[in-house]
Amino acid sequence: MTIRDRMGRAEDYVLGLMDETERMRAERDMVVDPEFRDCVLELAQKLQRLHDMKRPDKSADEAWNEIAARIAELPQMAGMSPERLQSRQAAPAHRDRPRIVARRPVGRGLGETGGRRGLVVAFGIVAVFVIGYLVGYLR
Repeated sequence: MTIRDRMGRAEDYVLGLMDETERMRAERDMVVDPEFRDCVLELAQKLQRLHDMKRPDKSADEAWNEIAARIAELPQMAGMSPERLQSRQAAPAHRDRPRIVARRPVGRGLGETGGRRGLVVAFGIVAVFVIGYLVGYLR
């Protein structure tokens, strides 16, 4: 098993995406496979650090206002205030989408055989190949 496979299984285990049998197998593999156990521990430590960095004392609105203020401070956002970012965020999510109207195909496409004319052309091509083969064979 490659390190990429081990990390993928470890991610599924740490994030709780495995069903009961897969989880039991992964726990058994942690006892047997030290490299898999190391991957699980590494991911668990990274997630723990993220959890420790999280500030639960802020509400979602306060966190968004802080993010909008930091974005507004960026050089490419000169002239845009955090209030303007807020108003853009509050805009309706759906916009008028263009209507797609199905139309009949124009002319002949690759999917169309051409009816009787297509059959005549196909027989003509076969006849040319047969005549070419016979000329080359009889020489």
